Amino acid sequence: MPLLTKSNRTSAIRVGHSALRHRPFNLLRSFALLSLLSISLITAVSGTLMFRFLSDHLLKRDAVVSMEFIQSVVEDEQPQLNFSRPESLTDEDGLGELFKRIVNMPDVVRTNVFVPDGHIIWSSDEKLVGRRFESNHALDEALAGDLVYELSDLREHPKSEYVYFPEGITTFVENYLPIWNRAHTEVIGVIEIYKLPRILIQTLAQAKWLVWITTVVGGLFLYVTLFWIVHRANMVMSEQQERLVESETITALGEMVASVAHSIRNSLASIRSSAELAIEVDDLHSAQDSASDIIAEADRLGQWVRELLLFSRPEGVGLERLAIDKVFRNTLDGFSLIIARQSVELDFQVMRPVPPIQGEIPLLEQMFASLIANALEAMPNGGLLCVRIAAEKNGQFVDLTISDSGQGIASDQLDKVFKPFFTSKSGGLGLGLALVRRIVERHRGRIYLSSTANQGTIITLDFPRAPN
Repeated sequence: MPLLTKSNRTSAIRVGHSALRHRPFNLLRSFALLSLLSISLITAVSGTLMFRFLSDHLLKRDAVVSMEFIQSVVEDEQPQLNFSRPESLTDEDGLGELFKRIVNMPDVVRTNVFVPDGHIIWSSDEKLVGRRFESNHALDEALAGDLVYELSDLREHPKSEYVYFPEGITTFVENYLPIWNRAHTEVIGVIEIYKLPRILIQTLAQAKWLVWITTVVGGLFLYVTLFWIVHRANMVMSEQQERLVESETITALGEMVASVAHSIRNSLASIRSSAELAIEVDDLHSAQDSASDIIAEADRLGQWVRELLLFSRPEGVGLERLAIDKVFRNTLDGFSLIIARQSVELDFQVMRPVPPIQGEIPLLEQMFASLIANALEAMPNGGLLCVRIAAEKNGQFVDLTISDSGQGIASDQLDKVFKPFFTSKSGGLGLGLALVRRIVERHRGRIYLSSTANQGTIITLDFPRAPN
């Protein structure tokens, strides 16, 4: 009979989990971390975008005012203005006096006049007249008709055109103002203005602080509000979960009481009938049969009591390092007479080496006994019982697979077999596989079950190896 392999476990029922691979989900902690990260990121991005928009708007507005003023003056003086003839810009009838007045305007520290070929034909700094600076992208954009404005810093972005700049000035506003002809069909020149607008820079600094304070306070308020809402929701869910667990516990207790009471009542009735029969009859053989029935029913009651005690036993009692193959072999030896009586063929294999696990021997023995008993009950007229014990390839888990060739489990019952008090046996309590699942979970293991009616059942148990 084929064993349950890694490839076909996906179609089997999996119960239990490994605490090494899955941790409980903490809603409040996860929300606190993820929301803090998300709101911080949104605050940083929104603050940066808001400040850039505000600073861009203020710089653009200042540049537009300057460009409109100069353009109006140029259009008034354009009959005497010829950018291709430098002397027209410097004589008394040209714009030389205008440029000088621009330089003397508040906050202006330098003025350059460019012609379409990129040469400086007039400058407030005579050393720059006649020079041409390569790779001046801002000038190229202005000659194409675009208004260029930027807040520059000599220390961060030094450029070749910043030569001979006055000492002590590091931060300034640089404007490239395109000058159009009267018909606005051609750019006839570009005026470059370097300004040191202290009021504008102070306004931008204040705006920066205002934007960041607003966004940070808003983000903090949003975080606190959402955290309070989630905290309240988490408290409500915890209370509801406690009530649900309490309700389920009461329901399970009621089912347990009903099931145990029904089973004990039947056994007590059988015990009473056997005892009455033993009193009434004089036949020794009949009395012995009645005594045997009494002993069998008493043993059954004892088994139910043991299962109930194990099912309600607290976790973590008596953990020790042990060899799972030895524990299973010791349990299996107790079924040797039944195996021989039912003509069941046993195939027991241990793939060495098998690392030790950490567990409770009484619980494991009870679990193995329940699984072996189920397998033997499924093969009353003989069959094959296969047991394989081996370590996984990564060495972190020990696999124990039990397969039988018995009656199997119907497909409509597969999802119910691990539920407490579910049983298909007339005299069963329904705690066998439920107890097996509970023991596996206490050992931080996993259980896989695959079964087909009239073809047998395969159960694989995975236990984490004991820490070194």
